[in-house]
Amino acid sequence: MNALLDAVLFSRRKRGEFIPSKLMGLTANPDVQLPANGAGTNVDTVAGTGGFARQLVAIGDPVTAARQLTVTAAGAATVTGAATAAILAALSSAGALLTVRPGDWSINHTPAAATQATSTRAAAAAGIRHVATSISAVVSTLGTAQTAALILNLRDGATGAGTILWSVQISLPVSTTWTISISGLNIVGTAATAMTLEFAAANVAASFASVSLTGYDTPSA
Repeated sequence: MNALLDAVLFSRRKRGEFIPSKLMGLTANPDVQLPANGAGTNVDTVAGTGGFARQLVAIGDPVTAARQLTVTAAGAATVTGAATAAILAALSSAGALLTVRPGDWSINHTPAAATQATSTRAAAAAGIRHVATSISAVVSTLGTAQTAALILNLRDGATGAGTILWSVQISLPVSTTWTISISGLNIVGTAATAMTLEFAAANVAASFASVSLTGYDTPSA
């Protein structure tokens, strides 16, 4: 609802007398008495048997029609104007609570043959950390095998320096392409420190390598 509620009371009635009861396991304010369909906004009334009925009343700002809470006889609660199937099909977020991280930055390096692929996100301001969200790399050999181990590192620091946060090593035969692409990461670096994705050395003659890193920045805890 759009309204700010001073109190939400779920009451039962018999012979016109309202007695504060419990809602969601919380005891209602015993000093607040509700006359039948009286002060406040009557959100929902359901007739019962044996002279009893239940009524959900919001005391405070009125509930707007665009965001009215409705409680069915079966006890199901819905909000008018919430993210219904029709709204979702229209690619709309109306009525939905969205939580997103800051926009990602992206860095990459696609050098010439037999050249070390390395890409660095420069250190942010004091108190700001880089957080890696995806890692991608490719190595393609042509006329020469990559017999010596080629190591791919994610570094908490500039090229060739800093703690290695993630690492993998490979060797490849002739005319082979190796690729890795990992998303959904949340690898946190040190505040005010660069972050680098790189191969530790150049690849063999006539082979190609590239790296790509995405992430976002967040204040240090």
